[in-house]
Amino acid sequence: KTLDQAVVDSLHAPTKAPPANGETIVFWTNPDIGSIKRRPQEYRSVFLFICADESLQQPVPADGGGGGGGGDKHKSDPAAAPKVVRCDDVSLAGLRSLADSLATDLTHCRPATGVAAQHLAMRMRTLARILKGVSFEGQEGPAAVSAAAVLDSAVVQLLKTLRTDSDAAAAAAATAEEAAAAAGGEDGAAELVSSLLAAVLDAEKCRELLRAMVQLLEQNGSAAKVSHNHLSAFLRAVMAPLRCLPV
Repeated sequence: KTLDQAVVDSLHAPTKAPPANGETIVFWTNPDIGSIKRRPQEYRSVFLFICADESLQQPVPADGGGGGGGGDKHKSDPAAAPKVVRCDDVSLAGLRSLADSLATDLTHCRPATGVAAQHLAMRMRTLARILKGVSFEGQEGPAAVSAAAVLDSAVVQLLKTLRTDSDAAAAAAATAEEAAAAAGGEDGAAELVSSLLAAVLDAEKCRELLRAMVQLLEQNGSAAKVSHNHLSAFLRAVMAPLRCLPV
């Protein structure tokens, strides 16, 4: 059978680039019976396609990236690269408990003028723990230490984005804190984390984040698109050990 020339041209045409808007596509399904040794009905499988984020990408230096500056722009900043991750043993009980807690937080947040950073940090740690599955919780040694450090860093970066824009003093303090952390090594970093956890975050920004998290955990529709760049950046960092495709 002779193919139409337009079809042939489309086969030879370059593949359309994947979206780079920082969105996350989530797909929930039942785990394969052979992929989990526990009772399958107590767990869920999750697939996350975390799109690249152009807003986080930095230009590749002309003298770097393999010479001539012709490298992949996503490689210039690991935080901006796309990722596909999969987990087959997400606890269904833990998933439902966290979803209920987030819905309650969202209800309480609507009339609030601020949100305690420490409380939100706790929710983000719980989200990471549940999405990585029960098998990941039992890890020990250097891998566990590295994962904990990545999680700490991701939480700090997320909390920074939730500070109020109108508080000029807070913005000046943030710059001073980051400079002190860079100069003070581990002690400076610990002081920065302590100051962030003691802060009161912007209520509207927290509401947007909570809505995105509730949507992420919603299982009724099976698949969903979550549009929140900073949540995607958080997931891109903490879910990296579960990457299933070399995107």
